[in-house]
Amino acid sequence: MDFKLTKKSTEGLVLLVFILISFPLNFIYSYFNAIGFLPDLPLIGYPLFIHLSSFFIIIIFLKNFNGEISKHFYNFVFIAFIVNCIVYTLVGYFISEYSGNLDSFSQSAIFLYYLVIYTIASFYFFNFIISYNRIFLYLLLIFSLIVVLNYIQTGNYIFTLGSLSDDDSNLTYQHVSLIFFLTWFFHFFLEKNIYLRLLSVLIIFTLLIFSGARSEFFGFLISFLFYLVYLFFNIPRINLYKTLINIFVILIVIFLSKNFVLEIFENSRHFNVVDLQSDNSWYERKQLQEINLREIKENFIFGSYASHFNIGRGSYIHNILSTWQQYGLIGFILFIILVFAPFFYSLRKILKSMNSYEQALFFISTYCLIMVLVVKSIFWPYIGIMFGLYLFVLKTNKPIVRG
Repeated sequence: MDFKLTKKSTEGLVLLVFILISFPLNFIYSYFNAIGFLPDLPLIGYPLFIHLSSFFIIIIFLKNFNGEISKHFYNFVFIAFIVNCIVYTLVGYFISEYSGNLDSFSQSAIFLYYLVIYTIASFYFFNFIISYNRIFLYLLLIFSLIVVLNYIQTGNYIFTLGSLSDDDSNLTYQHVSLIFFLTWFFHFFLEKNIYLRLLSVLIIFTLLIFSGARSEFFGFLISFLFYLVYLFFNIPRINLYKTLINIFVILIVIFLSKNFVLEIFENSRHFNVVDLQSDNSWYERKQLQEINLREIKENFIFGSYASHFNIGRGSYIHNILSTWQQYGLIGFILFIILVFAPFFYSLRKILKSMNSYEQALFFISTYCLIMVLVVKSIFWPYIGIMFGLYLFVLKTNKPIVRG
């Protein structure tokens, strides 16, 4: 079959390259760098590739934007939120008590930039990339091979790049887990083959156990259970029976290996969820929240931009309330609308047939809602993937793709 390089296919390839550089290739480079197979990169290292490729996302947006999406109220809310945050960032840098503080400025500016970039990339991704989705499955298999080989060589149940190298620039276990999760997400909802979809679920379930990040694992688990409820009520019975049979087979496999799975949980941070009061990380975050909440109470309307720097760069509230502290009450209200609107849009359709894009939105909106309500601060730009997908669903009425 001849491949014609059209405008759409070219832009699709650019989007694919950006997503690959941002997530799966980021992990692959970091892994081989940690074990000494790849050298350190000059200047700021691997992030330079992400920054450079992000400019092409802006070019795609400028070439394709025709104003149509601006008709949606959600888009106005998104723009208002970004403008509000930009004002806070500039005022904070030039005339606040943190004026001249490059750390607080860069933290806010980089978050805003990549929130916009991931929103744009996600908006166009599901329009251009459907024919490339299986690449992400192959990458999941590569990730699995890396994790299994690491277990065979080290005997460690939990896979972290920090255990392979002392380099502080290594990806954290949370970032590794997020990369695993998003690689799965970009494949699963565009995959038509039910057996490959179930295989990918088994793979991501295993990877998230080994990677050790509790929030990504339990966020995935809860969101996928919600998604199964939708499937139970909506997919054709013949596909439902196939799905249930395959899930039953997966459950049998898990049951037969239950001792191994339980041993992993008992030796990982996942098991700490049964006793969070004795978990150091949870206790420290609770203490930080109490300190930062006092800043909100003292500055109820305008918040207290960058005041978490009084404690340390990462000492913000690890949930949605950090938006209030950082960008004020108006920013907080706008962000609440941005986060909850996609979820309620999907919830209204749970008893109806949704196309594959709406199914993806239902899943990712549930996941992102859990993340920002419980563990993620405002400085989590990857929520832009949900924003962009929601804008795409609002704009586009795709044919129904069941199951």
